[in-house]
Amino acid sequence: MQGITGAASLRQQQAASNAQLAAQQAEAQARVQQLQQAQEIDSQRRQRMLKEQLAAQRARFGASGIDPGGGGSARAILLGMVDNAEEEDEQARKMSGMRIDSINQGLDFARQRNLLAESQAQARANLGLLKSGFGLATKIGSPFFSSRE
Repeated sequence: MQGITGAASLRQQQAASNAQLAAQQAEAQARVQQLQQAQEIDSQRRQRMLKEQLAAQRARFGASGIDPGGGGSARAILLGMVDNAEEEDEQARKMSGMRIDSINQGLDFARQRNLLAESQAQARANLGLLKSGFGLATKIGSPFFSSRE
């Protein structure tokens, strides 16, 4: 009887831990999606700001009588602005990637912990069955467990 209730208890524990892991996976997925959306919004904002800054700088060049498309220093300044914006965007992508990696590592750790807990519970249940089987065998006088003379 103890083996049956132990198996049922083990199944309940496994179901509970699987449900908890599923909830953690859903939460992690939602956080990753949120980070990706925020990254995309930030990237679009930076692109908009770059276009505005480039237009303003071209207007300043034009007001000063400098041809912004003609090359030289004006072109170097505009290209520097683009390079800086691209570098900032790349850094933001890297930071977002590191956050996502951190979330995924936490989820991997939760999976490993869940698997370890399940295997420990299974080992305890198997040991309990073995003990109860050994006790039953010694009670009925099984020749396998009695001393031979």
